[in-house]
Amino acid sequence: TSADMISEIRLHEHAGLFTGNPLLLTALCVFYLVGGKRIPDQRADLYDRIVGNLLYRRFHDPVDTEKENKVREYLMNLAFFMQTHHIKSIEACDAKDILKEHYPGPVGEGETVPVCKKRIEELFNGIEPVCGLLNRLSNGDIEFAHLSFQEFLAAKHMLDRDMDYKPYLEKGWWKEVILLYLGLLNLEM
Repeated sequence: TSADMISEIRLHEHAGLFTGNPLLLTALCVFYLVGGKRIPDQRADLYDRIVGNLLYRRFHDPVDTEKENKVREYLMNLAFFMQTHHIKSIEACDAKDILKEHYPGPVGEGETVPVCKKRIEELFNGIEPVCGLLNRLSNGDIEFAHLSFQEFLAAKHMLDRDMDYKPYLEKGWWKEVILLYLGLLNLEM
């Protein structure tokens, strides 16, 4: 199996990125084994399947059927925010603010500031160390396990919101996001 997988990785240049990081390599191995021992030809498809698999395994909850989707939405929002602000890492408090926008308090219940802060802290602590896509830096900041995940999730954000990619074409920082966006668009069609 390992020799076959190594051959597959050599055939798919985009999969080589996953071999330089233990987490990414593990994700690729798991995907390879459960995905029919085949690596997708398109990089966007590979990322989509690996991210989907990671989030499913870590957040699928038959009781809370939206949990996995909410985590995905948060990560997409976080990635797009970071990409828009041209940053690779973000302070944890700013990442929590984005989470607060995504998980507003109970409507009409008048949630107090301390209760809201505690709720967001618990949500964040249930996502950040568990999702497998974020790293905590020594200074406390948060970054994606690899910039390519940030770029993929930003592209997914743009596609899911039917955003126009043309304003980003001339911006070098967005090159990979646009390529992944077009790959995802191609998969949808």
